[in-house]
Amino acid sequence: MTAAALTTRACTRRRTLRLRLRKYGAAFRVSLLSQLAYPAELWLRSVFVVVIMFIFSSLWHTTFAELGRATLGGFTLGQMLWYLALTESILLSRPRDALRIDEEVRTGQLAYQLARPYNYVLYRFVTASAERLPRFLITLVIAGAMATAFSGELSVRPASLLAGLPVLALALAIDYCFVLSISLLAFWVEDASPVLFIYDRLLMLLGGMLLPLSLFPGALATVARALPFSTIVYDPASVIVSGDGEAWALLVLRQVVTLAVALMLALLFFRYAVRRLQTNGG
Repeated sequence: MTAAALTTRACTRRRTLRLRLRKYGAAFRVSLLSQLAYPAELWLRSVFVVVIMFIFSSLWHTTFAELGRATLGGFTLGQMLWYLALTESILLSRPRDALRIDEEVRTGQLAYQLARPYNYVLYRFVTASAERLPRFLITLVIAGAMATAFSGELSVRPASLLAGLPVLALALAIDYCFVLSISLLAFWVEDASPVLFIYDRLLMLLGGMLLPLSLFPGALATVARALPFSTIVYDPASVIVSGDGEAWALLVLRQVVTLAVALMLALLFFRYAVRRLQTNGG
């Protein structure tokens, strides 16, 4: 192959890549603008986090006072409240995209989605991320302000929050892949929402949503840390609160491996789902 042909092929690939980036970038912007068009709804969704922060702030104040301890599970009172703010922001910001996918599968609308000129999995990820971003930021602002007010100190450094951005991004990506896999189960079961309900409760209990895994008893803590749920909830929140750089590096590595496994699982489910759709005549 001549040098001119190689150059032409390279230019074609770069042009194709730019077009794809523009296409999914446009989908991201449209979804984001759609969310920002109704700011009142975004703020009203955060009312629940105010109730949670108030209840658990009172609970942790009482717990620390009764035990007479400065730290519990390696967290001060301020860090514990900020840990709660981060975990709540991660889980409460998730959009209802899983229900949409489940409905598309059950009603057959997925067949029309697959006929459109985009990758369905990537398109769903982009739009779900755009929908989740403002929810996460607003929830974190409210929960973080309450954590600071109830503890009387800012227990998270801005540098730690900045360093935590890639950790949070990986956590949300892992969560999306698992939710997508569960939603695609609608091809084999009538309704995948019970499985999604179980997944959410596993995140709450074994992921460390309300209680850090460092406070779990020995054997249970070991099991919970070994499960992928901790990479979505406990590990990102604890690393950001503690500001531990060494733990950050190990966490990113673990998250990348977990994301690779979760993505392969989602793509495998999607592949068999599409094959099943084509076999049954779309």
